[in-house]
Formats: sequence, structure tokens, C-alpha cells
Amino acid sequence: VSATCQHLACRSHQVYRALRPPLTQGGGGSLLNGLHKCLVHGTKSAFQVAVEVLLTLQSLVTSSGGASL
Repeated sequence: VSATCQHLACRSHQVYRALRPPLTQGGGGSLLNGLHKCLVHGTKSAFQVAVEVLLTLQSLVTSSGGASL
């Protein structure tokens, strides 16, 4: 993951968290798929993006109040 791509990926997750959209099956699935790709890649920059994905998932679950789980 190049530095530019990493920065854009991290920033997009930060914006997504700020918007606080409802947790949907499709959105959650996409985030989990992205997390998987980051973990498989295994580089430091991929792990930094993975942290942003995890923070985003945490935010979505917290804001949903567990109602959609």
C-alpha cells in the first residue's frame, strides 16, 4: 500500500465514522472484507489501515446501539 493510498484509505474511514451511517449488512460486510485484505497483505501500512477499519466497525456498532446485531 503506497503512502498516498494509505492516507486516502485512512481519511475515508475517518470521514465515514464522522458521518455515522446506520450499520447495514452490506456496509459491515464491505468493512470486514477490507479488514481481511489488510491483514492478508501484512505490511505496516496495511495494518495502519486495518486499525482504521476496526475503529470504523467499532463506531458503527456503538452508534447502532446493538439494535441491528
